[in-house]
Amino acid sequence: MMLLAEIENIKRFENSDKLAGLIGIVPDCHSSGPQEKKGEMTSRGQYFMRKGIIECSWVAASKDPALSRVYNEYCKRMEPNKAITRIARKLTNRIFSVLKNEKKYEIGIVK
Repeated sequence: MMLLAEIENIKRFENSDKLAGLIGIVPDCHSSGPQEKKGEMTSRGQYFMRKGIIECSWVAASKDPALSRVYNEYCKRMEPNKAITRIARKLTNRIFSVLKNEKKYEIGIVK
């Protein structure tokens, strides 16, 4: 409900990148002239939305077989906390799609 209250109208976002920017689960970017460095998650965005979506990602990674498989693959090469932020981004993309297309969320099927 918190996400729905903050988002208000999903049609104001052109794509899921804009929604991820509002939440704050996009990489930080430091640039100066020709140099450009990308870092971890940006400190901008809605703190409580970011915190909420990351908590939801822990649950989604345990309940959804497709997200669970991807999370386990990420954990092979990075820390679990960094892996869950990537799952949070995938979950944000799914939330955007569900709200935009007005369809029910379906748990991913692993093939």
